Amino acid sequence: MSLKSYLDTTLLLIKHGDKLSPQVLTNATGLWKTGNATPFILVMVSEIFAVRIPEQLSALCKSVDPDLLTAAYGVLFELPELNARAQEHNLLKYSQSSAAGRARLIFSRIFMPQLYMQMFYPFARNRMLLPAAWLLRFFHLLKTTGGRIASLDADQKNLKNARVREEITSKIRRME
Repeated sequence: MSLKSYLDTTLLLIKHGDKLSPQVLTNATGLWKTGNATPFILVMVSEIFAVRIPEQLSALCKSVDPDLLTAAYGVLFELPELNARAQEHNLLKYSQSSAAGRARLIFSRIFMPQLYMQMFYPFARNRMLLPAAWLLRFFHLLKTTGGRIASLDADQKNLKNARVREEITSKIRRME
């Protein structure tokens, strides 16, 4: 979540917190398939921005695991830039995949759809030149991420925060 999302949630608690009911929030989380993410985020913003959780929602928010909350605070303030986070996610997926999964991931990053390729390689508008754009994309990815992929086996600690973020996300989104 971006800082704006945390602030929006905080403003929602401040302005309309009295009108929120546990039943409405439970129905919304079921509809949105967010699992325990909503109470988790409410507790996070209430502690970060010192906002009171409305009395009627406090029972719903008591189910939040304090250890998970502590881990979330640890990685929240060590977030890389958005572009680096996307690359980190790809490297994490790569490091956790089998050989076939790694090949599928690499090919999916090279052989992107034509509309995507046109943004970076204008000549890809011509369908006949799309293979040339894929070739350029291959060399570009090799140049920008080849060294990081090669060093993955030697240095796994760089992906520690990414693993923790992924674990937190999967735990709070899991339906109970």
